[in-house]
Amino acid sequence: MKFFKNQNGYALLVVLLMVVLFLGISATFMAGSLSNAKQEKTIDTSNQAVASAEMGVRYFSTDFQRDLRMITKEVTGKTRDKLLELRNCFQSKTDTTCDEQLEITNKEKAIDNEMLNLYVTLILNKVDELVDMQGDEFLPFSADQIKYSIKSATATKLNQLGEDVSAVGVTDTKIREIKVLLEMEGSSDGVIKTLEAIFSIEVPETFLNPSDPLTIYTETLIQDGITYSDIFSSEMPAKTCAQLLAEVDAGTATGIIECTLGSGENLKDFINDILAEGLDPADFRVHTDNFLSNVCPGIPGNSCNGFEFHGISVVIAEGDIDASNNMNNLEGVNFIINGMWSVDNNIQNLGDLTGDKQTIVLKELDVRINFKGMVNTNLIALGGEEVNGVMPQSTLDFGNVNQNFNVGESARFCIDIDKIDPTDLADIKNRTTFSDGGLLIYFSRNTNAEFVLTGNNAVERNKSVVKELDYTTFLSACGLTLKYTISDLTDVSVVDNLDPIFDMDVEY
Repeated sequence: MKFFKNQNGYALLVVLLMVVLFLGISATFMAGSLSNAKQEKTIDTSNQAVASAEMGVRYFSTDFQRDLRMITKEVTGKTRDKLLELRNCFQSKTDTTCDEQLEITNKEKAIDNEMLNLYVTLILNKVDELVDMQGDEFLPFSADQIKYSIKSATATKLNQLGEDVSAVGVTDTKIREIKVLLEMEGSSDGVIKTLEAIFSIEVPETFLNPSDPLTIYTETLIQDGITYSDIFSSEMPAKTCAQLLAEVDAGTATGIIECTLGSGENLKDFINDILAEGLDPADFRVHTDNFLSNVCPGIPGNSCNGFEFHGISVVIAEGDIDASNNMNNLEGVNFIINGMWSVDNNIQNLGDLTGDKQTIVLKELDVRINFKGMVNTNLIALGGEEVNGVMPQSTLDFGNVNQNFNVGESARFCIDIDKIDPTDLADIKNRTTFSDGGLLIYFSRNTNAEFVLTGNNAVERNKSVVKELDYTTFLSACGLTLKYTISDLTDVSVVDNLDPIFDMDVEY
C-alpha cells in the first residue's frame, strides 16, 4: 500500500479555522461578562442613590422628632407659666377679670388656644427650615459620589375628619394633625433617585389637665365707701364672739366679721383665741356696751395702759360713758366710739411707728388732763348725729390748754368741722402742731368754709391742713372704709405633660 504525505496546506487551514472558532467563542463570553459587569455597576449605583436618599430621610426624620420634643417641652413650659400667672391673679385679687370661676375657665380656654396655635406655628416653622434647605447637598461620607438633598417640603393642616383646614367650605377648622411631605433626592455617580417621606404629627386636643385641677382658696378683703350710719350703727350684732370664731374656723362666716362681747366675756381672751386659731385679729370687729368690763377688766385703776390690741376693731356702744383712768401706750387698736371717749387723766404715747397704723373714730372727746399728740394714728372726730337738719355742737377737748397737740409721723387728725363746738374748734386752731408729715384733714358741707390755724407759726402750720369736699373721700383719706371678707374657692387647671406623637411612612 502506498501512502501520500503531501496534504497541500489543509492542516494549516483546519488549525486556523479552529483558532477563529475559539476566538469567536471567547469573544462572545467576554462580551457577556463585560455587559454583566456594567449592568451590575449600574444597579449598584442606583442602589447607592436609593440608600443615600434613605439616609437623608432617616437623618431629617430623626432631627424632626428631636425638635418636636423640644417644641412640646417649650409649649408645655409656657402653658405652666401662664397658668401660674392666672393662679396668682386670682389669689392676689388685683384684677377683677380673674376673680370668678367663669372668668378663670374662659381664661384657661384662651391660654389653651394660644398654646395650641403656638405648637402648630413652631412645627410649621420647622417645616420652613426644611424648605430653606432645598437644593443643599449633604455628603454622608467623605466620598463625594454619594449625596442627598431635599427636593421639596410641604405641610398640610388637617382637622378631625382628615380635611385640609385651608380648603374652601370646611367648617371644622380646628387643627388635629399636620402632615409633612418631604421629597428627598439621593445621588451616586450622577444617578438620582427620589423618595417621598410623610411625617404625621398629632396636635393634642389640649395642653391642660382639667380632670385633675388645683383647688385654690382665697379670702378677699372688700373695701367699699362708708357712711356715717355705717360707722355708728345703733344695732349690735346678735352673734356672740364665741359663735363667730366657730364659724370662721369652719369657713362658714360671711359678710362683715363682727360679734358682740357679752357679760363675762373680755377682749383679751377673745384675741388670744383668735391668735390660737392662727387668724389675724385685725380682720375682726368686736362690739361692746361695757368698755371697762369687756376691754379693761381687772386692770388697776380702770386703765388700759399697755393693752395689746393686735389691730382688732372695737365698737363702743352709744351711752357707754364710763371713763377709763388712763389710756396710755395704745398700739394696734382700732376704736369706733359711738359717743364720747372720756379719759379721766391722760392719753400718752398714742401710737407706735414699729407697728401697723391704728384708727380711732369717735363722736366726741373729753380728756381731762393731757393729750399731747400721736404718731402712726388716724384720729377721726365726726361729731354727733344731725337731727332735722340741725348740726350738733359736739365736744372735742384735748385737756390742758397750755399743752400743744402734735400730729406726728404717719398721723392724720380728721374733723367734721360742721359738728364740733366752735369754742373747741378755736382751741384746736391755736394748739395743733405738726411734725414729720402729719396732717389735719377736715370736711365741711359748706364749700366756702375754711379751717385756718392761728397762733404761732400759723402760716407754716397751715401747709399741713387739707380740705376734702366729699364726705366719702374725706373718710377714705382718714383710713375709713367698709371692710368685709369673702371666701372664695375655685379650680385652676394644671398643665398636662404630653409626649409628642410622630409617625413616618416612606414611598419608594
